[in-house]
Amino acid sequence: MYCLSFCIAICTYTSTGSSRMKGGSMTKILMDSIFLLAIGSVFETDLLGLQSAECGIEIRSQTMQGNISTDIDRTMKNLTDILVMYQNVATITYSNTNITQIADLLTLAGESLSYPDGHLYILGSQSFGVVALIDCSEMVDTYGAELDEVRAFIKDGWKACNTNTGDLYGLGKLFHVSFEDFDKEISSYLRPQDVVIVVSQEHTLHQSLADRICSSPAKCALLNMQSYNDTHLHVDTFEQWMYVKTIEIPHFSVCGVPLFGDFALKIILNAITTGANIMKGRVYGNSMINLTVANSK
Repeated sequence: MYCLSFCIAICTYTSTGSSRMKGGSMTKILMDSIFLLAIGSVFETDLLGLQSAECGIEIRSQTMQGNISTDIDRTMKNLTDILVMYQNVATITYSNTNITQIADLLTLAGESLSYPDGHLYILGSQSFGVVALIDCSEMVDTYGAELDEVRAFIKDGWKACNTNTGDLYGLGKLFHVSFEDFDKEISSYLRPQDVVIVVSQEHTLHQSLADRICSSPAKCALLNMQSYNDTHLHVDTFEQWMYVKTIEIPHFSVCGVPLFGDFALKIILNAITTGANIMKGRVYGNSMINLTVANSK
């Protein structure tokens, strides 16, 4: 048994409410690192080094060079590679090439929420949909947003979330989170002040739903999460959409599970929804000013 210690630097917040960006991101990095190390230990393998070229970025593990002779050596090499990879993913995601695309979506979302009755809807499938659900769920507690102001929807609904509590559809409309729910309950009522962002993961939407969103008065945007080794992107479904933003991210998978794309999407959506609420006027002097005492916490 051996112990790994992480030191998290405490610093001032660039924008208020960004603790969810740092705390939540660090939690994901820690959990991914723990389970990736376990995989590396079981299979006695160098997790990332052999495939770093496929990710489009280079891993530099300055602290572990030479032959790997012990389990501890392998663990420390894998840990260093994982943490360096996450650092590089964050750098690439917020690079000059991508930041303009993110800023455009942030502005679009902020302009929507600036209307008294504007709404932001984010749609995604599989793990991207889960990331969107988590991000949007934080708006009420963090900024005092209305319950239906910023919402996310995921393909196949609660089934895709694989939660311990099962299907929460019966708890009310705010728990209607599938694409079918969006199509039946929202798509026909979209207005010019609304914004719909679809996070693309191959064929995320059926053509019919994509067409209905595109033909609505709302502003529709595609956030195309393109991995470096993806040569067959399916953006033809969205060719008539108003905004198509492509973000290049590294791609790597362990046992068929894609990594780093979820993290990249998390920090992108964090930036969009944080910036949108600042534009809404819910921050003054870097303090959140729209909150009330609303729960026992």
